[in-house]
Amino acid sequence: TFLHNNAYENNEKELAECFERNAEGMLKNMAIHELAILVTFYDVSVDSIASVEADKEFSSCKTLKGPSSGKDYTDFDKLKFKITTKAGVE
Repeated sequence: TFLHNNAYENNEKELAECFERNAEGMLKNMAIHELAILVTFYDVSVDSIASVEADKEFSSCKTLKGPSSGKDYTDFDKLKFKITTKAGVE
């Protein structure tokens, strides 16, 4: 299990600023680090992945207005998923 989080208050004002500042999204900005660890240290590759399952009960996606631009940003404020390899490793 890999856990990653940024230190921000979990309220709409803080999240809206975070969404705007990291407009590329949580997967590209944060989860990429955990995926890189899987590739580097656990020999996981696109070819070795059997499934990726999102934990819909835990995960949460919101649309918030950026405080500087006034634009809407949609992103996950929390995200959990499980990768299983073809060898059955989770």
